[in-house]
Amino acid sequence: MAKKSIQELNAAKAARNDARRANSIAYYLSNPADDGRHGKAFEVACSRPMSVKTRLAKQGEPDVSVKFDVDGKIRYIIAECKTNEGRVDSLLSGKNRAKYTIYRLNFRQKHKGGKSGPWEEHKEIPAVIIPTAVFITALRRFNALHVIRNKRSGDGVAIQKSNKLLYEWLTYYVDQYGLTFDRESVYYPSDFDGVEESLKRFSDRSAKCQF
Repeated sequence: MAKKSIQELNAAKAARNDARRANSIAYYLSNPADDGRHGKAFEVACSRPMSVKTRLAKQGEPDVSVKFDVDGKIRYIIAECKTNEGRVDSLLSGKNRAKYTIYRLNFRQKHKGGKSGPWEEHKEIPAVIIPTAVFITALRRFNALHVIRNKRSGDGVAIQKSNKLLYEWLTYYVDQYGLTFDRESVYYPSDFDGVEESLKRFSDRSAKCQF
């Protein structure tokens, strides 16, 4: 029997890992009583094919690692995964040292409406990868944070998913940089050049438009 190549062995390993991840995702989504089920599934789905991660990270462990080419050398850099109204306590405090945040927005916003009555608006931003420092700055600058009360997991601070400026900036970010997240991609630090300055320009322009 012919010996399998490295590529074949890696492909088989990735397939096994993805099968285990699919089982974990199905398990998390099967519990409608868990408000955080979509965030848990998203975290697992962001894992690289060759990653051994197949379940939700334990408290204090990194969510995922992202493949970067840094000066010609491959590095695996820690990233935090968030969706919609994900909690960001540890990112704000600095306890979570993830250099990048992977964020996806997908929800239906209800409006009371006027003469025509109530209506719903579907808002969606594909998963994007953003330097955590820039992401936190955006949340603070746009006042896109709110306190949550939870007896089970404790009080904390979460993203305000309905924040208009946050949604507009994320749309702008995708249009300007195209930095949607792909778990199989290799990123470069230079991909994010100018992102911080771009946020400031957008914020300044938005502030002027309000007057």
